[in-house]
Amino acid sequence: MSSRLNESGAAWLSEIDSAEDGLSFHAVVDRVLALFGVEVYRYHVVAEGLRNLKFIESLRLSTFPPEWMQRYALAGFFEIDPVIEFAQTSTRPFRWWDVEAEAALSDKQRHYFHQLRRFGFSDGLGVPVFGPAQLVGYFGVGRMNGPLDLSDTEMLALQAVCERAHLRMFELSISMRVQTKLTQREIEILEWVSVGKSNDVIAVILGISKHTIDTHLRRIFTKLESTNRTEAVIAGFQTGVLSLDKYRRMKAGGALAMA
Repeated sequence: MSSRLNESGAAWLSEIDSAEDGLSFHAVVDRVLALFGVEVYRYHVVAEGLRNLKFIESLRLSTFPPEWMQRYALAGFFEIDPVIEFAQTSTRPFRWWDVEAEAALSDKQRHYFHQLRRFGFSDGLGVPVFGPAQLVGYFGVGRMNGPLDLSDTEMLALQAVCERAHLRMFELSISMRVQTKLTQREIEILEWVSVGKSNDVIAVILGISKHTIDTHLRRIFTKLESTNRTEAVIAGFQTGVLSLDKYRRMKAGGALAMA
């Protein structure tokens, strides 16, 4: 890794900075993080200005297993996640398990680490990142198979990659917010996707065919520069297409509350 780091470090940052849209951005971040041995990652904007963000509005990217992310959301782990908490007071990358070993944790936080290990995560790093307008971010990078074996120098290089990704994502999100235009039907379908409804169920709710739902979703993915349902929902909140208040009403009531 050290020789590749010396030869390629600047090129990695340049590639991230040159990403012109969400799809190319995802592709280069996936590839560069994999060079560090990262198997899964997620990226949050945890604070904007003086406001701390809640889970659903903070998540920007995730390749963590969907089953884990669903459990994470339903159990309210984001509110007590000791790794994210530690990241907000750190300036350097740190190992997840060091937080578990050194921090004064509550019983709920110790339970979180137990669940993290039980699910199959073998190692991981927390990477704090910072941006304009007091935009505080966090990358959680991990492995499901063996340790994440990086030197201190390589960890700092990883932080530089994550920092550049954080800044480029901010720039792309401004552009996407201006350009994204979904039809009312597409927004309606994405709202149902955001609360976990399958295409079959959405088709029944809206009284249209599953084939029509599939067609709409392909168009949504294209417009939001997404490759799957999770990315589309994240992009929907990020660009303002989805409303957090409406999402909460739908989750609480089990049915679409008309705005």
